[in-house]
Amino acid sequence: MIWKMVGPVMSLPSGVGSALRPASGPRRAACDKRGSGQPRLVKSPATHRFLAFFFTLSFILYPSYFLFAGVSLQKVEWQVGASRKPPRQFSVIREWKQGPSDKAPGKVRIVLSIVNTSSSAVEGVLVRYALSAKLAPLRGEKSAGAWVVPFWLEESRVPWLAALQTKNILLTRMDLQVFFKRMKRLGYWPEAIKIQVMIEPKMGESLQDHILESELPIVSP
Repeated sequence: MIWKMVGPVMSLPSGVGSALRPASGPRRAACDKRGSGQPRLVKSPATHRFLAFFFTLSFILYPSYFLFAGVSLQKVEWQVGASRKPPRQFSVIREWKQGPSDKAPGKVRIVLSIVNTSSSAVEGVLVRYALSAKLAPLRGEKSAGAWVVPFWLEESRVPWLAALQTKNILLTRMDLQVFFKRMKRLGYWPEAIKIQVMIEPKMGESLQDHILESELPIVSP
């Protein structure tokens, strides 16, 4: 049996297409009439085999849709708003340019994308996130930085997420400059910052796609 897949259209093997067409001629005797007089099609064994193969193939190709349907994390994006006064124009960044004696390049925010892959709406999605830093000494012998425990813990709640909806959450409640200044007074400076995000799972949900983290290097301009 040969199957052909062209884009989203799947061509059926010979014999299956005829099995899916309404019965005609002598086969109408296999149809009983109910109430309104509409015939009921009795599916042939070929039809059952085709449907079983179709759902098995769908499960193999898209197992996450069947096993892990629910709210999941898609991506984390770091952004900076350079203007001092609102409305700020934010742009995506791959690194944070600030040395110990430099001013902050702007206000930082994190855009978190979540998606509801289930066929029903979800209420009360709780997102927790933590910020930590990789610190290196400012004086003395140059050494590799070390990741320290999180200096910022926060949470955000999404009250409603429709079925198959993707939503961007703006994480803005963080004060990096206060932490940077305190570390500078102690003789340290961050080489990178990291965010760890987690969606609080519902009972029985898998933790797959519920945890995500992203690092942002800090360099001198």
